[in-house]
Amino acid sequence: MAGRPDDVWQALHDPEVLSASIPGCERLIPLGDQEYVAILTAGSDTYRGLLTVTDTAPGSRLTVSLDGRGRQHTLEVGLEMRIGHGPASGTTSLAYDARVHVGGPAGATDHLMRSCSRAVLMTAESVSRSKAP
Repeated sequence: MAGRPDDVWQALHDPEVLSASIPGCERLIPLGDQEYVAILTAGSDTYRGLLTVTDTAPGSRLTVSLDGRGRQHTLEVGLEMRIGHGPASGTTSLAYDARVHVGGPAGATDHLMRSCSRAVLMTAESVSRSKAP
């Protein structure tokens, strides 16, 4: 993808970029060092929870996690991201593993699980493009 790894790394730590990149995110309220209260809508439910960005290897690996509750469901998302130099000059390689767990009434969770899984992938792709030159 276009953009330098440093730009993508910075984007992943920018609350405005994160908020704009997360489908359904209504608001991120800073709590402290890379911790936010996240308010987002997925399906017919609104979730409030803790969103955390954790550097596991500064400049190259990080984890974005969300632990939220809605009226009917709980939502846990973990996104492990690896950032490196791409094959061409001025590009970035981004690899990620996503984990999504939705709890709640049987039957209703299947649709929400698919929606959340798509949202996690869209977020990773959107953040990576947000700071491209």
